[in-house]
Amino acid sequence: MRVALAMVAALTVPAPAAAAVLVPPLDRPTPVDGEVVVRGELRSSYDGGLFDAIVEDRPVPIVGGLFDPEAGGLRVVEQDLATHVYRLAPTGARGAACEAAGVPSPCLAPRLVTLAHDRLLTAEAFAASLSGRLEAELLPAPLVSPDTASAFGWLAAGAGLLGAAALARARRRARRASAFGQVRAAAAEARRALRGDPTLARARDQIDALVARADELEAARRACAARLRKLEPARLAGRREAWARSTAPDAAVALAALDAEAAEADQVVADLAGAVAGLEHISSSLRALVLRTRAERGTRAIARGRDPVAALRGELDLREHATGEAERLLETRDT
Repeated sequence: MRVALAMVAALTVPAPAAAAVLVPPLDRPTPVDGEVVVRGELRSSYDGGLFDAIVEDRPVPIVGGLFDPEAGGLRVVEQDLATHVYRLAPTGARGAACEAAGVPSPCLAPRLVTLAHDRLLTAEAFAASLSGRLEAELLPAPLVSPDTASAFGWLAAGAGLLGAAALARARRRARRASAFGQVRAAAAEARRALRGDPTLARARDQIDALVARADELEAARRACAARLRKLEPARLAGRREAWARSTAPDAAVALAALDAEAAEADQVVADLAGAVAGLEHISSSLRALVLRTRAERGTRAIARGRDPVAALRGELDLREHATGEAERLLETRDT
């Protein structure tokens, strides 16, 4: 969770500055820092042609407007032909028209010269024939670069996976710590302890029976817990106390019914405790089974049969006896 919060904090950035709006010149490229929205249209009095940023409006509109996105290192990402609005974004490639004009890419690269030559006019004459309004809204560059945003996205996804894994581990630990979880863990350990021992085959069969009984007890425990949540014993006790103080003519009838309900609620509590106790009894018995079948059970300080400690002491006694005999023989020979 801490990692996810840190990522959210890193991605929380101040509001971007207001976008700049300008009338782009048609005689030279206009550098842009990032995305740009171009809107509006111009009409030529020479032939009545209608032009927006990308399209020349003829009976069938064609691509051939006032700007060349590709030459400026831009591409169209959104468009509305009816309102003559286009959103352009950098392609990442260098714009040929930008480099030719000595301005940085990307840029709005005008097609005024091409449009004029198509009409056998000079660029100045064709520009003088245009009327209308065309404006460009320079959108502020994102405070987080696309690469950084992508990295944050991957990190956020990784944090989400880590958080989900941590939550799953916490749930597994909670299940293992429950009474029923202890039964399942003890049963698995008991099966491992009895594996491969043919003399304990019948004991292994009993493990399955114990787990089946534990399933029944767990179902009863859940049912009792659900009923207790609906009964609300504290509210029931308050109602009984209120009717016990009541002076209404039929207060005793209501109190008797509430007493019966309380008695059943007490029975649910007892049943819940019994189910938990039964689960504890099964898990404890399974753990005792594992302890009882361990190979080292019955270990004593002194080994049964031939004790190696006694044998060691016997060898030392024999050595001392032999040494004593040898010393006595030497003394006899000297005398």
